[in-house]
Amino acid sequence: MISSALLLVLPLVQTPEVIPSDPAGPMLAAGRRARDAGNLKKARIDFEAALAFRPHDPELLTERLSVASEGDGRALWSQVLWEAIADERGRGRLPKAASSLVSGGVETQAVIKARAAAFKELVSLAKSKVRRNDPGDLAVAWWARRLALELAQVQPGLVAGASAEDLDPRHRLANEGDWREVPRALEKLWTRAAASGRTSLVIEAARIVVGLAAQAGFTNLKGEAPPGNFRANMGGTASNALAQARRRLKELAGRPWTIPELDEQLAAQEESFTREHDSFGLPGIALSPREWYLVETDCGFQTLRGVAATIEMHHTRLVNFYGEDPFTERQGLVRIVPLAAGLESEGAPFYWAAGFQGGDTTVFRFSAGTIEGLGHGLTHELTHRFDGALCPGQPSWLTEGKAVWTGSAYGHSEETEFVPNHVNKGTLRSVYGAGWSRENKLRELLIPDLEDYRANYSAGYALYVFLNTWVPVVDELDEDGKPLPEHLAEVMPGAGPLFQGRLNSFMSNAGRGAGDRMAQFEGLFCDGRDGRPEDFATFCRTYARFLRGFNAMNPAAWTDRYTSQVPGVASSPLIYDEPTWVWSRNRTEPYFGDAQAEEAGMLLDREGQRKDAALAFLWAMQLEGRLGVAEERLVGALEASGASAGAWAIAQQRVFPLHAVQADRPRALSLKRTMKLLATLEVAATVHGEHEWRQSAARFTADHDRLARWLGEPELLDHAPTNEATAWRSVHPVEGSAWVEEELVGHDDPFPTGNWFSAADGDLGVGRRKARSGTGRFGGANRGAVFVRGSHYELPGTYLLKTRVRFTTTYARGQVILGWGRRDRAVTIGISGAASTLEGNRDEEPKLRHVSWSMTGGFERDHSLQGAEPSAKIKLLQPSSAIEVELLVDGASASLYINGERQGTYHMTDGTPIEGYIGFSSSAGAFRMEHPVVERLDRPRTLLVPGLDSAGLDITSGRTLVFSELEGRLVAGIPPRTQGTLMLWVPCPRRYDPSEPIDSHTIKRRALVVCRSLIKSALRSNMTQEVIVSLPGAMEATDLDALEALIAAEFAEALPGQAAARPTFMRHPFDGLVPKGFEDTPDLGKRWVFFLDAAGVARFARPAYVLGGSFDPDLNHWLRVYRDYGRPPRDLPQPSREEEELEEELEGDSDAD
Repeated sequence: MISSALLLVLPLVQTPEVIPSDPAGPMLAAGRRARDAGNLKKARIDFEAALAFRPHDPELLTERLSVASEGDGRALWSQVLWEAIADERGRGRLPKAASSLVSGGVETQAVIKARAAAFKELVSLAKSKVRRNDPGDLAVAWWARRLALELAQVQPGLVAGASAEDLDPRHRLANEGDWREVPRALEKLWTRAAASGRTSLVIEAARIVVGLAAQAGFTNLKGEAPPGNFRANMGGTASNALAQARRRLKELAGRPWTIPELDEQLAAQEESFTREHDSFGLPGIALSPREWYLVETDCGFQTLRGVAATIEMHHTRLVNFYGEDPFTERQGLVRIVPLAAGLESEGAPFYWAAGFQGGDTTVFRFSAGTIEGLGHGLTHELTHRFDGALCPGQPSWLTEGKAVWTGSAYGHSEETEFVPNHVNKGTLRSVYGAGWSRENKLRELLIPDLEDYRANYSAGYALYVFLNTWVPVVDELDEDGKPLPEHLAEVMPGAGPLFQGRLNSFMSNAGRGAGDRMAQFEGLFCDGRDGRPEDFATFCRTYARFLRGFNAMNPAAWTDRYTSQVPGVASSPLIYDEPTWVWSRNRTEPYFGDAQAEEAGMLLDREGQRKDAALAFLWAMQLEGRLGVAEERLVGALEASGASAGAWAIAQQRVFPLHAVQADRPRALSLKRTMKLLATLEVAATVHGEHEWRQSAARFTADHDRLARWLGEPELLDHAPTNEATAWRSVHPVEGSAWVEEELVGHDDPFPTGNWFSAADGDLGVGRRKARSGTGRFGGANRGAVFVRGSHYELPGTYLLKTRVRFTTTYARGQVILGWGRRDRAVTIGISGAASTLEGNRDEEPKLRHVSWSMTGGFERDHSLQGAEPSAKIKLLQPSSAIEVELLVDGASASLYINGERQGTYHMTDGTPIEGYIGFSSSAGAFRMEHPVVERLDRPRTLLVPGLDSAGLDITSGRTLVFSELEGRLVAGIPPRTQGTLMLWVPCPRRYDPSEPIDSHTIKRRALVVCRSLIKSALRSNMTQEVIVSLPGAMEATDLDALEALIAAEFAEALPGQAAARPTFMRHPFDGLVPKGFEDTPDLGKRWVFFLDAAGVARFARPAYVLGGSFDPDLNHWLRVYRDYGRPPRDLPQPSREEEELEEELEGDSDAD
C-alpha cells in the first residue's frame, strides 16, 4: 500500500449523480469552516482537496497559505502561489489577502523570473533548430521543447508565451515529407552495393523499401500517407532490384543445407549459424528431406531445421485430403520471417496477415512459439497453394474458410489425415452471434469484395464446415405428436452430408463461368433437389439451425457427431532462436513507416551512413514514440556525424529522470539563462535552509536537482526532511484543459463517437452519453466502445494516478490507459467485473464481489514470458459498486493498487519510460471515473523519499520488500546487462541483538553449497549469463575477502571459458537483524536465486533449492530467452559440413606435399 503521507486526500462521493456546480466549492467551504473553528489540520486537508480541481487558483492557494505554519510553511506555500500567479515574464500580482502572508519572497521571485527567462530561451532554441531537416538539430529541438514543457507545467503562466507546437514533447521531423530522404538513401545504398557486387546488401536495402511500398498499399493505413505513385515508382524499383539480387544470391550461396547436416551441428555452432544468417541478405537455407521444399529464413537455426523437417508432413496430409499431388515437378519455396515488417518486405497484401501464398512461394511469420504451432499456420497457407492448382477461382469465403479448417483439424505434424468432423465450436457460436446466418449478412459474404476481408476467415469457416458436414436432422415428437425442442432433434437415419457432393463440384469448377456468384451458389445449394432447400431463405434458416445447435448451454443432440479434439497432440518445445523473440508491439493498422523506418536506421548506421541513419531513427520515433534500441543507436549515429549536441540530448533523455547523463554538455548547449535558473534555485535552497525553512529549502533543492539532471550538472544531493510536505507534489486533474476522444486499439468497429460525458463535479463517464437518473439508471449502457484521454502530457518521472472506478452497469469491462501516444502505443490496465446481486433490478446500484485486472504494454514477446503481463481476479472484502484505483508510475514501471493493496507491477519491456497522456476506456458497459487526478511525485522521488521508486530491492541502500514479493520488481544497484544476470543471494544468519556476532562460518558454508549447486546447473545448461554473488557486507572484511577469492577460484576451475567463470561480487547491507516494519528478515534467512532481465527486473526470484543440479524450468526459460540478446562477443565455432572438413583436410595435405 502506498504511504498515506504521499496520497492526496479526497472526500468520498457516495452518490455520483448529485453533481455540484463547482467540484472544489464544497471542499473550499469545508476548509473555511474548519479554519474558523480553529481546526487547522482539517482546513489544510480540505483546501488541498479543492486544489486538486483548481491547482493554480490564487484564491484557493491564498486560503491554503492562510493556514500554513509560520516560517517554513508560509515560505513553502508562497512558492506555490508565486508560481500560479506569474505571467510569461515571471511577473504577477499577489491577491490582497496574501500580501501579509507570503514569506521568502525575494528568493522565490528570483526563481520565478529566472524560470521565465529560461523558458523563453528554450523555446527560442527549439524554434531555431527545426528550420531545416538536420537530425542533430531536430534532436536538440526535441530536448528543448520537453524541458520547456516541464518548466511550464511548474509555472503555467509561461504557456502564454508559446504555441502548442513550441511545447510538443514528441519527436517530429521539420516538415511533412522529409521522410522521403530515407528511401532515397536506401536506393543509393543498394545501387552502390550492386555495382560493387555486395548482393546481400542490395537485398537488405531493397526489402525495406518493398516493405514501405506494401504499407503504402494498405487500405487502412494510419497517419501521413505517401504520394500515390510511391508504390509504383519507388516500390517497383526496389522490387526489381530485390528480384535481381535474389537471383544472384542463389548462384553465390552454394547448395542448401540438409537435415542430416543440420543435425550434426553442436549447440555453439547453432548459435553461430543464427548470427551469421540473421538477414535475408544471407538467410539460412535448407532442403526438406525429399527436396519438395526449399526453406529460407532469418529466424535462426532451430526454426530452419524445424520447418525443413516438418513441411513435407503437412504437404502429405494435404495430398491425402485433395486426393492428388499437383506439385510432383514443382518445388515449393517457404520463407519464414520473425517480424510483421518482414512480411511487408515480402509483399504482404494486408497488415494483419500472419502469412500469405503467392504461386509456389509461402511466406509466414514466426515469433516466440513452437514448430508445431507454426505448422498449423503453414498448413493454412499450403492449402491456398493446393487450391490455386486444383481449385482455381474459388470465392474468398471458401478459400479462407477451408484453410482455417485444415489449419486446425489435426494434432501433431506426423498425422497423415485430418479429423473429418472437426469443428471449433466457439468459432461457430461467434459466427452465429455476429448474424452471419441472416440473409443480408450471408449475401455479403457470398458476393465478392467483402468490406472487411477478415470476415472470410470465421464466417467462411463456419459455412465451409456446414456445407461439408451437414446431415439432415429429424425433429422428435412428444406423445401428442407435437415437436419437441429443437435441440433434441436427431440425425436422419441413413442420411449422408446433404451439400458435400455439390461443394466438391463447386470447388473443382469454381473458376468456370463464375460471373454471378450469388446465382451460382443458389443454383448449387438451393435447388430443392435431394432434400436441399428450395430457396435461399430456407437455406439460411437451415444454416442458422446448424450454428444454433452449438449453443454452449444447450447443445443439440446431433452435435455429438462433431469433435473439437485432435489426436497426437504432444507438448512442443519453445524455439529459442534469438531473432524470434521480437521486441515489437502487437501489430495493428500501421502508420506509414512503422518498423521499416527503424530497420532503415539500423542498416544505414551499420553501413556508415550516419546522418541518413539518424534521420531514419528520428522518423521512426516520430511514428512510434520512444524506442529503446533506436535511441541507443541514434546517439552513436549523431556522434559519428558530428552532431554532438544532438547526441548529448538523446543520451540525456535515455537515462532521465532516474539518472544523470554521463557526458559533458556540449558548448552549443551553453544555455546561459537556463543555467542561471539552476544557480538561482541553489541560492534559494541555501538561503531558505539558513532560515531553517527546511520544507521550502527541500522543494527548491528538488527542483534544482531535477533540472541538474536535465542539464547534466552536479546535484545538491540533499535528502528530504522526515516530515514530508504536500506542497512538494504538483496535483492536477487528469483532464487538463479538456477531455479528448481518441482511437484505441481493440476498438476497431465503427462505433459512434460521443459515448461519454464530463460531469461538472470533475467525474468522467465512459460508456454513456450522459448520467442516468430516475428509473433504470443502472441499466444497459450505450452500445459501443469509447476512449477518452486528458490533454495533460505526463513527462517521464514519478507520478500517481488516483481515481475511484464506479461500475454503473451490471457488467462492465474497461481500461485505464497510461502513456498514450497513439492508438496502439500505451500501457493498458484492464478492469472488469459483473454484479451478482441485482436480480434484474436496474434501479439498484450494482454490487461486485470480484474484480478482474490485467496489465500490458502491448509487446509481443510478453505473451510468452511468465509474469511479464500480470493479471488476476480478486475478491473484494465486501460487495461494492466501486473500487479505489491507484497507479504509481516510476520511470518504466507502473504499479497497480486496488483499495490500497498492491496487485502487480508492469515494466516496459524495452525499458523506455512511461510517458504520454492518461485516459479511460470502456469496451463493454459503463463506468464513472470519480475525481481522476494525477500527483507528480518528482520532487520527493528526487530527494529519495521512500516508497516511490519502482525498485523492490535496492542492493546498495538496503530498501526492499520481502523477497517473496520481488518477482516482477526492479532490482536497483546492479548494472544491467543485455543478456540478463543470474544473482545468488547469501543471507546473513538471523540475529536478535546488534551486539550478537556475525556467524561467518555459517555464511561461508551456505555460500559454498549454493555456489557449487549453481556450477553443476551451469555445466548442464551451458548458460552464457554472468553471475553475481551477493554476500553479507556485515562479515569481517578479511573473512569476506577470503570467501570471495575461494568462490572465484571454484567458478574459474569448473566453468572455464564461460561468462559465469568470473563472478562479480556485491556486498549487501542486510545484517541479519529484523528491520523496523518487518516480521522477519526480508530474505527470510534463505539463499535466493534471481534472474534479472536486461532492464534489471527480477523475472525470477525464488529460494535456492530450485538449484537441484539443473535449473528450474522457469529459470531455464528466462536464461534461454536472453541467452544471446545483444550478441555479446563470444568465441563461437563456425557451422561445418562433412564435405567442407574433408576439403580443408585435402587442402592441408596438398600444402604439406
